[in-house]
Amino acid sequence: MTEKAVTAEKDRGNDMDTDVLYWIWLSDALGASNKQTGALLSAIPDALEIYRMDAVALCERVPKLSRTVVENLSQKSLEHAKRVEEYCLRHGIGILPYSDAFYPDRLKQIFSPPVLLYYKGTIPDMNEKLCLGIVGTRHLSDYGRRMAYRLGYELSLCGAYTVSGMARGIDTAGHIGSLDAQGCTVAVMGCGLDRIYPPENRWLAEKICANGALVSEYPPGELPARHHFPQRNRIISGVSQGICVVEAARGSGSLITASMAQEQGRDIFVLPGNVGNAGFEGSNDLIKAGAVFFTQTTDVLQTYEPLYADSVDLSRLSQEDAYAAYDELHVPPIYTPKRGQRNNTPFERTAAGKHDTGKRSKTGQHTAVFDTENNGVPSPVVLQDEQQQKIYDALQEPHTVDELAQLCDMESRQVSMQCTMLELSGHITSAPGGLYCRATPEEG
Repeated sequence: MTEKAVTAEKDRGNDMDTDVLYWIWLSDALGASNKQTGALLSAIPDALEIYRMDAVALCERVPKLSRTVVENLSQKSLEHAKRVEEYCLRHGIGILPYSDAFYPDRLKQIFSPPVLLYYKGTIPDMNEKLCLGIVGTRHLSDYGRRMAYRLGYELSLCGAYTVSGMARGIDTAGHIGSLDAQGCTVAVMGCGLDRIYPPENRWLAEKICANGALVSEYPPGELPARHHFPQRNRIISGVSQGICVVEAARGSGSLITASMAQEQGRDIFVLPGNVGNAGFEGSNDLIKAGAVFFTQTTDVLQTYEPLYADSVDLSRLSQEDAYAAYDELHVPPIYTPKRGQRNNTPFERTAAGKHDTGKRSKTGQHTAVFDTENNGVPSPVVLQDEQQQKIYDALQEPHTVDELAQLCDMESRQVSMQCTMLELSGHITSAPGGLYCRATPEEG
């Protein structure tokens, strides 16, 4: 990627900026999509300064802070933030705080900006280039699939960055189109970056990291949850100049993104559908409410071409391509598993059905050392935390979080959090396919 960009690789093998630790603490204290974040950071745009302030000083500077927020900001322990920071360093996850010059300016202007963004890959300079969101239904039609792919391809071909959520359906088609055009695309996740959701898009996540970035405001270990996705949608629209709704039924989550885009003052472009087609009723409602309809990519790009004359070039799109019928374009098939179907890809299991445990990070500290007087058998591991002990004991063989939750009679969220802590302490390691296994001592 030749444009100015920030990559997670710059953080690997080096200590992160000391201030990043306080931004992690602040993000943890406020939580995702906190409505008071904007007011707090507008008044005090420095996490270290906020950390050093007591409750009285905070209330004097930002009088409208709620009691809950003040109480959370009064908790000064950095232990969790240190564990998260170390985990990110070991796993190639970059951290882009609100104070960083590469933090998107448009995102700072929304009502509840993320305190920081975790990322994998390379975040392009969104302050200088045209960024457009591609959103739509997970239950897409063939028409929607082809048009989302075409939109992603042609936006990237002409020099725009694309942003979406890597969800099934329209999101996936748009990302693939951008990648096929050798463009830069950014996927905003609704979970920690150590989780890939949906799991069948693991291959897509790897390709996006090579030609763009995965970003999330959620720390490692955070599982996807229903309420996360509306929260992440505000980031998709927040970093974009405009949102392109490709296909949306009434009740589609993409309508939430469009609503947020309107609140943020973003442009909304909508692909119209046939009257009476339930899959496009939400789209057509947006058009009736005043959104701009588009029938080809140039309709969208012409809006911004004067502002981005140096980077947006419609001449890269031939007239023949621009006016081609949707069914004349080559579009690769996009796999969508049937409900309840497990996706056993090579990333998850070997052909023989055995788990591939991968390599353990060399920076982890072991407490399960080999006992040389006991024929190389690891000494019993005794952990202070009861939940962690239960999980460790259950890992006689590799398991996923959901499997561990059943074995240990715990909630998946609790298991995920404790697995992250066990991995940070070096007791367990993660493997392809969302599996966890006990860490093995390094060969001498």
